[in-house]
Amino acid sequence: MPDRKDPFAGADRPGTGQHTAGGKAGSHPYAGTSYSPLADPEFFTNADIRNYCERARGEFLRLSFEVAMASEVLRAVLKEVPDPEARLFGSAARARRVARHLKKTADDARDAAKNAARTYAAFQREYDPELSSTRRTRPAPARRRFDFGL
Repeated sequence: MPDRKDPFAGADRPGTGQHTAGGKAGSHPYAGTSYSPLADPEFFTNADIRNYCERARGEFLRLSFEVAMASEVLRAVLKEVPDPEARLFGSAARARRVARHLKKTADDARDAAKNAARTYAAFQREYDPELSSTRRTRPAPARRRFDFGL
């Protein structure tokens, strides 16, 4: 097999320096590296959990739009390929059968975005008693009592 040129040669690759468990660095240019748009999950505070879930929701939503658009483009391109058996609407049917898998991927990414939002809602629902007891409550400002002067 011919040797392929590395498209990232001399450039910074996404995820360079982030090692994964079990990966051997140096055996392949991409071995032992990973890239995650969500960053490392650190769940030390309520805000950490909320931010991670919001980032996950945003990334999956963006990805779902991107893949849905790619599905439409793929279907349009494949529809133009002539059907080998010259069936009426054969090209369109074949294109639809191929592109539907990419559309399902887009739907699954959208569902993942929904589930990321549901994760934080479930966290709040399940852990609200503990969060409420540890929150610092400000004392209510002193109110003047209304006196009728009687």
